[in-house]
Amino acid sequence: MEIENRTGKLPWVGIGWYRKTLEIPADAKGNQFYLDFDGVMSRPKIYVNGHLAGEWKYGYSSFRVDITPFLKFGQQNTIAVRVDNPPSTSRWYPGGGIYRHVWLTESNPVHIEHWGVFVKTPEITKSAAKVEVNTTVKNTTDKAVIPTVTEEILDEGKIVASTTTKGEEIPAGEKGKITSTLTLKNPTLWTLNAPHLYKMKTTVRMGDKVIDQKFTNFGVRTVEWKPTGFYLNGERVQLKGVCQHHDLGPLGSAAHTRGYERQIEILKEFGVNSIRTSHNPPAPEVLDLCDKMGILVIDELFDVWQCSKEGVNNESFNEWHERDVVNLCHRDRNHPCVIAWSSGNEVPEQGMKNLHHISQTLTDLFHREDPTRKVTSGCNNANAARNGFGDTLDVYGYNYKPWAYKDFAKDRPHQPFYGAETASCVSSRGEYFFPVDWNKGKGFYLYQVSSYDLYAPGWANRPDVEFAAQEDNPNSAGEYVWTGFDYIGEPTPYNLDATNALNVPEGPEREKLMAELKKLGNRAPSRSSYFGIVDLCGFKKDRFYIYQAHWRPDLKMAHILPHWNWPERKGQVTPVHLHQRG
Repeated sequence: MEIENRTGKLPWVGIGWYRKTLEIPADAKGNQFYLDFDGVMSRPKIYVNGHLAGEWKYGYSSFRVDITPFLKFGQQNTIAVRVDNPPSTSRWYPGGGIYRHVWLTESNPVHIEHWGVFVKTPEITKSAAKVEVNTTVKNTTDKAVIPTVTEEILDEGKIVASTTTKGEEIPAGEKGKITSTLTLKNPTLWTLNAPHLYKMKTTVRMGDKVIDQKFTNFGVRTVEWKPTGFYLNGERVQLKGVCQHHDLGPLGSAAHTRGYERQIEILKEFGVNSIRTSHNPPAPEVLDLCDKMGILVIDELFDVWQCSKEGVNNESFNEWHERDVVNLCHRDRNHPCVIAWSSGNEVPEQGMKNLHHISQTLTDLFHREDPTRKVTSGCNNANAARNGFGDTLDVYGYNYKPWAYKDFAKDRPHQPFYGAETASCVSSRGEYFFPVDWNKGKGFYLYQVSSYDLYAPGWANRPDVEFAAQEDNPNSAGEYVWTGFDYIGEPTPYNLDATNALNVPEGPEREKLMAELKKLGNRAPSRSSYFGIVDLCGFKKDRFYIYQAHWRPDLKMAHILPHWNWPERKGQVTPVHLHQRG
């Protein structure tokens, strides 16, 4: 009970070590060896045979470490990873250690750079799509090389387009970019209902010898953010989105492909077509699944920039933010599901004109690394749209400001906008408290929240408030509800222990509760969020059916709460709510 409930009352702060011993064959000498980390929480330092081979800071970034110079070929090698999670570096449960996959990669001395294939489709018609491929080749030898690159587009295993390009000379120890152009006839578009994927087969040769090969999934689609909304393949799509934390509830924060897939299946069931990865890059498997399952993604990078927020800091931001942007873009830029980059969320810099340049710097970095996508950010400062901060973004994301949509569309008619975080209604599955009060600040009792779905923190709203704002402001591209699933940590309204007395009516019960709370060191027992439309284990709350009725208009459905029959409530006033469509 001594651990903070905002981070789930789970141990995550501290230093940990991982060690692994492996033998690299003697005949592999001359090749390159890398460790590719999908994510380590956090501040990992990687040692090979006692030597520091590399490090990273941000726990959500994927990164590569070259271990070649430190290996002993034909002998046992010890790889050690030191992980350090300081306190005050997360507002929720982040997990700890090597929580995503690690890959040992062996390459020829001349090879395709990590994430070195970038596929773009700048021109698309019904009859043909122009496909541009930039392939970065790394030369680790002590001589200049001239590689040849063959690009082949595969559709369900069949070659449908190909081209071979001879590159320019790449000096020793340098990288070179080879650009190829292909024409894909009669392309099948990537859509929400039919997310068709092609595969780019990239082959690098030196003379007649194949020295490296890589397969890259991509989709053919157009994405446009306009002042009138979001458009996929030229058709307006209303974003019916949710924000998702990275943990999987009882499975913790460790990467688990089937766990992610199950979450997406449940989200799609109530009409979700988009996810905002709040507030950090997701595991690579999440984007692979969204590509295959037809889910649009706003790929978010940071929760904190230079300035601390709610006691949480990002001390490495100034030194490392460019590297984090580069790695995120290079890792995720080929995913057709990704429709925008989000540079941050509710950063204090919104209200500091002297620090708006940070946002502009991030936007410029995203544009430099990926000119095909727009940049957004989640803004909770009511003045950020007017004080110059909004000018640093391509697309403006409002957090909990449905009343501001109308004026924004009028005052900034050339900038697209949407609800980056909406609703934040709170509830406990299967808990109903009486009497039912429509005051959103009521309904909190004994560390639970009534499932009548009328209740929310002061900054938030019931779902229907946002529904009305979206319908009254058709220029809004849509909304991202906070949140799709409950997550570990941030148990609002019970995360601020000093306010817990407000959640119990005055009298003996409040006195008893506060006495028990005092014994616990004034720390509430709540440890996971109440925000989710779906609970921590994946069971549907009543709110699931509010969104299903609204977001799936063609589905005939009805959901009654709290119960059709409730013998214990006989003779008492028991409001019955109905969510239905059809």
